[in-house]
Amino acid sequence: MYKRISDAELSRIAINCGRDDIAAIHIRLKTFKAELAAWPDWDGDTQDQIWDAIDTHKRLLAQIEMLQTR
Repeated sequence: MYKRISDAELSRIAINCGRDDIAAIHIRLKTFKAELAAWPDWDGDTQDQIWDAIDTHKRLLAQIEMLQTR
C-alpha cells in the first residue's frame, strides 16, 4: 500500500543530500516526466503514481533548498 512521505520524513532525507543527490533528483524528475508523456492515457492508476513520485521529488528539492538558505 502506498503511503505518502511526510514533510518531516523528507526533511530528514534532505539533511543528508549533497550536490550529487540533488543532480540525481533532477534527472529522476526528467525521467518521470518522460514516462508520463509515454504512458497510455487509459492507465490512470500508473499516471497517478508517476505524478505522486514527481510531487515527492519536488517536495524533497524544496526541503533541500530550505536547508541551504539557513
